[in-house]
Order: sequence, then C-alpha cells, then structure tokens
Amino acid sequence: MRCFVAGCAVISLAGCGTLSGAQQSCESSLGLVAPEEVSCTGSVETVSGSPSLSVIEIGEDLDGAFSLETIITVGRGTAEASVTDIDDRRVGGQVSPGEPLEIGAVVYPEPAAGADEDTEEVEVQLEVKEGEEVEDLSYEATLVEQD
Repeated sequence: MRCFVAGCAVISLAGCGTLSGAQQSCESSLGLVAPEEVSCTGSVETVSGSPSLSVIEIGEDLDGAFSLETIITVGRGTAEASVTDIDDRRVGGQVSPGEPLEIGAVVYPEPAAGADEDTEEVEVQLEVKEGEEVEDLSYEATLVEQD
C-alpha cells in the first residue's frame, strides 16, 4: 500500500514559531510478513521560532513502539532539533549548513492534530534563536515497527 501526502502551506503555531513553504510525501508498506514501514521526505522554505514539524504522517492508526531514523539538513541558519522517545527523553542535536543531523530513537506515533482520527504522526521539535531564521530545511524519515 502506498500513501502520498503533499502540500505547500504556511503553518503558524500560536506563539511557538512558523514553518512556511512546507511540502511532504510519504509511502507506507503494511507488513504482513515484514514489519510495517513508513518513509517520508519533505522540505520547509523557512523556519522561525520553536515550531513542531511532522516528519512522519500516515492515515492509519499505528499501535506500539516504532524505530525512527531521520536526517535533517538546512541551507542557511542553525537550529536545534529533537524528538521525544518512549522514555520521554529528548533525542537530537544541532543542524547547520554542511552539518546534517541524524536522529535515531524509538518513538510512539501520536494522533495528528487537526487531521482525521486515524491519522498518526511523529513530530520533530525545532528551535531557532529568536530573531533568526533557518532556510531550505529538508528531511528524510523512516519509521519501522518494532518486533
């Protein structure tokens, strides 16, 4: 099964930050023999403040823990990026031009805010210093069901 989501939007999170020019596409394989896997790629033209970025989004109800592997790059600026793992620890670091950030963690997908009740997502928390912007952020993320 393949799922494709794409869009171009300006997402403003009240008092938290802004993502503009966001695009995403996702594919999923529902595993009868192999574990379920969801892969997404996406980009954001500009980021400011401390918004959340959905790096995985799927129109299915996912249960249990999943292994997340994501790589984040930026064209200009510096940001802190992290996910919350199953032990409520923040896992991540800093991303800047020429220095991609790789995040690996075991996570629980959460219901997507403002979407269908079956839509689940994994979010990366971004933090850009006040008064600064990050441009040309892109990511690749893969979510694999844990055995």
